Amino acid sequence: MNLFDILETAATYVPEKDAVRFQEDAEHIRTISYRKLLELASRFSGGLVELGVKRGDRIAVFLQNIAEYPVVTYGALRIGAVPVLLSSALK
Repeated sequence: MNLFDILETAATYVPEKDAVRFQEDAEHIRTISYRKLLELASRFSGGLVELGVKRGDRIAVFLQNIAEYPVVTYGALRIGAVPVLLSSALK
């Protein structure tokens, strides 16, 4: 079992529960349900496969702190790729 399997389980049992809560600014909180996170991560992983990414490949993830961060991470894990998380604060 890997982290993506846990996401699939959560999407099955509590699909509408918030998987991600992201405060964009003082007034706006963005949420992504487990069902939507599963859908977005699956679509992202399909794009990775089309680009030729396969199990064991490393993909650099260079993003600011945004709500889509888990989409990219789970998408990579779905196909067995290894997300290498890089800090956008690095100069």
